[in-house]
Amino acid sequence: MEKEKALIIVAFILLILNLYQYMSYTNLKGTYINYKEKAEADIEKLSLEKRNLSYELQNSIYENQKLSERYKNLEMLYSQLNDTYSKTVENYTLLNKEYQNLKDEAKTLLTKLDEYEEKINESMSWFSLNSNIENMNNSLKKSMQEDIKSECYRIIFDECRIKTACFYLVNDEFYGLRYLTDVSLYEKNDKMASLDDFLSNNGGDCEDYSLFYKAQINNVLDKCKDKRIILESYFPSDNGKRYFVNFRETWFIRDVEVKELEQGNVYPYIVCYLTEPSLGHCIVAFSRYKINNSNQIHLLNGAELIEPQDGSYVGEVGKEIALPIGPNQINELMIVISDDDLYSFDENRWTGYRDFKTRINEMRNELLLYLK
Repeated sequence: MEKEKALIIVAFILLILNLYQYMSYTNLKGTYINYKEKAEADIEKLSLEKRNLSYELQNSIYENQKLSERYKNLEMLYSQLNDTYSKTVENYTLLNKEYQNLKDEAKTLLTKLDEYEEKINESMSWFSLNSNIENMNNSLKKSMQEDIKSECYRIIFDECRIKTACFYLVNDEFYGLRYLTDVSLYEKNDKMASLDDFLSNNGGDCEDYSLFYKAQINNVLDKCKDKRIILESYFPSDNGKRYFVNFRETWFIRDVEVKELEQGNVYPYIVCYLTEPSLGHCIVAFSRYKINNSNQIHLLNGAELIEPQDGSYVGEVGKEIALPIGPNQINELMIVISDDDLYSFDENRWTGYRDFKTRINEMRNELLLYLK
């Protein structure tokens, strides 16, 4: 009995143990299932993250390769830029040195331009000063003006008549002025004499004679200002008549015809032209136009020509003497002298002192820009 009880107790204990083990197993199984499911979810999540990280890694490797290539390219570009920079610095140093040299040359050139402009101004002032005998310093000026007034022009009411041949009478007969070559006076081939020098030398060549004659004419034109001006000249004729070259009618020329210049041809210019390949001559042209620059030389077409050494009528510009169409042509104008400028025909165009002044100012402005 005791033994059976003991067996029953053992069996009960074993049952209790089995139940406990079953319950523990069940709990463990549930825990295992939960852990397994969680582990599988975590594994899936980690796998996804691994795939994403692997993709990102591949992208990173690709980007890294691209960056590495760009870095190499940038490194190469930097090296090239560095070389270029070094060369630029070297070139800049050289250019800066050259620029400083150019600035020095520009300053020197500006000084030379100023000197050249001063010489041009002096030349223009010289022509202006010698455009009227009123500007002479010679002691004979007053007596010459009085002789010209009594012999060579008359003002009657609003008319002023001027005899072009009379000036030669005054110059030649009253003051003994003659044609003299530059070689005989100065031992050189070409020198234009001032009005005072012409009078002191008792004459000069055709340029000097024309300059002096124009200055006498200008002086009379000033006296005839606001009057109707009539310039009276002459030309040879076989008519046997006598022409008095002065208003007092004490001097005459035989066998000539009177020639009045066209009304309005009252502005005198010295015009020089070739008479032979190496020989030229200067006379005075009377135009109806004032010429102020080289672009207006063509306005001389139709101007009437007077020989200052005898006051005779020569003809017209455009007929007896032509405007130039080429350099150094016979009977074509090559030099024109106004009251303040000298124009010459070179390289198929007219150029005067004023043109040089304009070009000098342009060059000066260009140089000043470089010096800023």
